[in-house]
Amino acid sequence: RGLGDVYKRQVNEPTLAIQTYEKALTLNAQDPDVLNNYGVFLCRQGNYGAAEKHILNAIAVPSYILVAQSYENLALCQLKAKQFDNAESYLEKAIAHSPNQASSLLHMVRLQYAKSNYKLAQSYLHQYEKSSRKFTAQALVLAFKVYEKQEKKHIAKKYGTMLVSMFPKSVQASQYILNELYQTEADKQAKEYQKFVENKVNKQSTKKKRFILLS
Repeated sequence: RGLGDVYKRQVNEPTLAIQTYEKALTLNAQDPDVLNNYGVFLCRQGNYGAAEKHILNAIAVPSYILVAQSYENLALCQLKAKQFDNAESYLEKAIAHSPNQASSLLHMVRLQYAKSNYKLAQSYLHQYEKSSRKFTAQALVLAFKVYEKQEKKHIAKKYGTMLVSMFPKSVQASQYILNELYQTEADKQAKEYQKFVENKVNKQSTKKKRFILLS
């Protein structure tokens, strides 16, 4: 079987998928596409450290042209690992390499919303709207939430109206009509971010206590 079959193995035969990736890398250790795809695969398996290593190796290949997409892959992997600072850094790099990459911009809007940086989220939202040729229900919901949090209710309502008009049969439209847009993906990410901050504070507090005891 060729490398193309690896995608069929990723769900049901992960061990065989790993073997195929490893074999491909023994033939060409500097193949950026294999490195990137292997990294994405490893991230899905929960092997975040190895995933980051492989994708960074792909980016390091001078001839590689999908750098922005790989940085976005790194960001999404770090979000999955609940490493929000790293995710933000990689999204910044993705956007720096491709300022009009709509998916990276939208992920950054969601991340800034999660961090309660609503003005910055709004700024990235403007960039997203300029670069994207079409709206999605998810993007309209996110825009609604960003403006609602800033108490710009008239602008938020415009996005809500657009949601119902453009995606009348969507789950999001139904939630908006029923005033139930309080548990969106962005809100879930916001809760995860709060846990991340709390854990960070607790670790710092523990280190200080150890330092005091040792001194």
